[in-house]
Amino acid sequence: MVNKSGFSLIELIVVIGLLSLLMLAISSTMLMSIISSNRLRIATSTKQAGNYALGQMQILIRNARSIKECIPSKLTIQNLDGDQTVFAVVSNHVASNSAYLTPDDFSVS
Repeated sequence: MVNKSGFSLIELIVVIGLLSLLMLAISSTMLMSIISSNRLRIATSTKQAGNYALGQMQILIRNARSIKECIPSKLTIQNLDGDQTVFAVVSNHVASNSAYLTPDDFSVS
C-alpha cells in the first residue's frame, strides 16, 4: 500500500508561483502608496510655505503708504511710518528686509 499524503512537486511549484505573484502585487501597491504619500506631503508643505510668504507680503502691501519700485524680482514699498520694506528673490528665497519668508529647504525660481 502506497501512502499519498504529501504534495507533489508540481503542486508546490504552482503554490510558490502564485504566492510570488501575490507578493509582487502587494509590494507594487505599497510602493505606489509610499510615492503618492511623499508627493502629497511635498505639495502640502509647498502650499503652506507659499501661503505664509504671500500672506506676510499681502499684509504689508495692504498697509503700505505707497509702492516705490516694482520689478520682476524686487518690490519696494513705503510703510505708514515712512520706512521702506523690500521684497526680493535672494539666493532662491523670497526675502523681506529682515528675513527669508520661505523655508530653507525650498527654492524659488
